[in-house]
Amino acid sequence: MARPQVHGHDMQCLSFVNPSVFVSGAEEKVFRAFRAPKSFVKSLEALTGVPSSKSFGASRIAEFGACVPALGLSNKPMIEGETVDGEHWEEDAFRAAPTVLETAPTEDTLQQNTLWPEDHKLYGHGYEVYAVTANPRGTVLATACKSSHVEHSVVMLWKTEDWSKQAEIVGHQLTVTQIAWNPSGTVLLTVSRDRTAKLYKEKAGNIDGFEYECVWTSGKQHTRIIWACDWLDDQRFVTAARDQKVIVWDSDGTPKAQIKLDEPVTAVAASGGVIVAGLQTGELVVLRLNGENLEIVEKVGTNPIPIDAAVLRLRFSKCGKKLAVATSDAKLRVFEITE
Repeated sequence: MARPQVHGHDMQCLSFVNPSVFVSGAEEKVFRAFRAPKSFVKSLEALTGVPSSKSFGASRIAEFGACVPALGLSNKPMIEGETVDGEHWEEDAFRAAPTVLETAPTEDTLQQNTLWPEDHKLYGHGYEVYAVTANPRGTVLATACKSSHVEHSVVMLWKTEDWSKQAEIVGHQLTVTQIAWNPSGTVLLTVSRDRTAKLYKEKAGNIDGFEYECVWTSGKQHTRIIWACDWLDDQRFVTAARDQKVIVWDSDGTPKAQIKLDEPVTAVAASGGVIVAGLQTGELVVLRLNGENLEIVEKVGTNPIPIDAAVLRLRFSKCGKKLAVATSDAKLRVFEITE
């Protein structure tokens, strides 16, 4: 339906802040925030039949569309009816003309007419950005970058209302690979290449606050890089690492259950009592927590000849019935979860 951004670098991470705004990070030192334009909102309503009020609620919408000016690197907003003419005749074939879609768009329409205006660039990290997530209310954004030193292994906190940087959380020694807020939005979980997981609590318990302090650091339970983490609920979280282990922890950092799989674990997602681990080979292992044991329910995508098609990201839908799987072979799959 839309191609919000023309990517100049390989994409690394993305997080929605609210229904109309997402923040993306690529192999550069800045994060970029984009806001849905009116043309996309109206197109979504026309193609799906779902009222825009249900999809976007009270979220602020941008101008009608966006374009990339000549020699420009940022998507600029366009008002309805506006077009951008090239300085030379050959450029006119690529001028932006945002419109409301009634049918699925063609490739050239996707390329130039469905961009989202760029709201802001978030500067501050010293190396290529690597991880981003917004708190449940969408008021605070946490970001991290690639790092081999303590000074760059910080998690930066941003106020999404005006995109101002509010704080830096110091703690890890190397790249923070993934960040996850608990469902209540007052505890931040981070995992890192330094083989540790950490919990940070907001001092006043304020979901919109920025005063986080470290309350727990894992020991030597993981012996290789920890690639992924997720929360089952406010009382339990899960970590997954290259050492092939998936560990479920209580919210105080006590190991509750663990299992060692056949291959390095590169991604993990949880929904209720179901945990899905993504492996280096592209295989999915569905786990269920039974007391103090993690039991294998099913394996999906087992290949008799191991291949390198690592699962990069796993994400459950809000209802917990669908699972999105992104792998390094440039494919995105959506699975439906049944009992």
